[in-house]
Amino acid sequence: DGWDKAKVRPAPVVDDATFLRRASLDLIGRIPTVAESREFLADKAPDKRAKLVNRLIDSGGHARHMATYWRRTWVPQA
Repeated sequence: DGWDKAKVRPAPVVDDATFLRRASLDLIGRIPTVAESREFLADKAPDKRAKLVNRLIDSGGHARHMATYWRRTWVPQA
């Protein structure tokens, strides 16, 4: 309802390569490796995007990326 009133529309669904790049940058702060890209793009499972997000969140890279983000946000840089 709120979206309709604000005349907001969801972004279109992107292809798997774009999803992988965006999810990796958002969740672990880096682009995926060639091997990670090939593995994800070759996966034919219908839930591969959800599995990717869960794997990235469970990784140490996610914790490091979030710690860096919040440290830079809260602690003044010299």
